[in-house]
Amino acid sequence: YSPREMDSRLPGADMVKVRVAMTDSRPVAPNKVGHKSNAYGMECASINATAPIAGTVTKAMELELTNSGFTLGEGGAVVRAELNKLYNRWLIGFWSGSALAEFSMKVNVTSEQETPIQYSKMIYAEGLKDKCQLTSGQNAEIALSAAMTKGIHQLMEDPAFTKALFEVAEKENSRLSAGQTANTAKSKTMTAPKSENIKAKSDGDPTMEEFQRLKQLKADGLITDEEFEAARKRMANKLLKDDAADSE
Repeated sequence: YSPREMDSRLPGADMVKVRVAMTDSRPVAPNKVGHKSNAYGMECASINATAPIAGTVTKAMELELTNSGFTLGEGGAVVRAELNKLYNRWLIGFWSGSALAEFSMKVNVTSEQETPIQYSKMIYAEGLKDKCQLTSGQNAEIALSAAMTKGIHQLMEDPAFTKALFEVAEKENSRLSAGQTANTAKSKTMTAPKSENIKAKSDGDPTMEEFQRLKQLKADGLITDEEFEAARKRMANKLLKDDAADSE
């Protein structure tokens, strides 16, 4: 794979996390990328890649994303790619032949929660190696590499694709911020009401009203300090028992 030449990274891309999720849906053996042919165009030996195809395409896409400035990781945008074709076939001529490789994949951009698709596109590209004297793996590799390179360049050069990455990441950040705010509010709600409930209970509570009358009796000299203190302790014990019962 030949990455694009980048003059500079996209502004703000370092704040955007992107994860590539690749699915290989090609209707051939996992590593098969073509086959040799005889002079009559009949299929002969298979041409196989030395590394998993899905992993190769994923690494190429991740390279382009990091070169553009994006951060690889979870928690932001997800590039969900379905690889449909990466295969070479031979066009047999009189004196020589040509290796024609096709690359196609469907790309969607969503969040980790698979929210509504922000971007969707079918990518298709071809690679050609002319004047082949042998239907070899080396000649097929040139065409396959060219097809994959063109396809991924086509994706990365689509402004709508990079725009979708930014938009999904922004929505995810807003969602996470809203969730944190809600959790903070919930935490405050669980701790604050206790004092508020105590205040509410004091307003109009018969025991508290009795205590106010008791204080007035003491102020008017109608009961002694010892009588006031004994009554106050009884009321305090009652309030503590009521609070314990409420907390249960």
